[in-house]
Amino acid sequence: MRGGSSGMQGMHGSGAGVGVMHGGGMGPSGPGMRGHMGMMGSLELNDEQQAQLREFRSEYRQERFARMADMLDLRDEMHALMAQQRPDPEAVRELHGRMADLHSNMMADRVRMRNAIQHMLTDEQRQHMREHRQEGRGMPGDGGHRGQQQGHHGSQNR
Repeated sequence: MRGGSSGMQGMHGSGAGVGVMHGGGMGPSGPGMRGHMGMMGSLELNDEQQAQLREFRSEYRQERFARMADMLDLRDEMHALMAQQRPDPEAVRELHGRMADLHSNMMADRVRMRNAIQHMLTDEQRQHMREHRQEGRGMPGDGGHRGQQQGHHGSQNR
């Protein structure tokens, strides 16, 4: 399994989008990666910003996929552990802690990419991004789930 450090740390101390938070999928086209080119295209990024965005996304995608693979491995371990007649509660707790740590790292990666995107934008582009967020469209890193955040923690019927 991967350690706690992220390849994203060199990104101007910044970051954007894992769709894992707030019910997002873990697949390669999960909500954290879909639907942002339209909005980003509307920001009229210059050539340098487009190159930076491609670099951010590439680095983020590589780290995200590696972490997702790690999470799937941990889930397999948990399923095997829970399939035992009498699972060891301490082993479950330890494994669950590792899963929580990994999820926390994924969230930090998401925030770093979101911050990196914000850092590279001009004031006008950031204002345009804020207007999109206020309209509920989200921004890269929000997974397009602004209105669903409340439901993730139990207020939504399951």
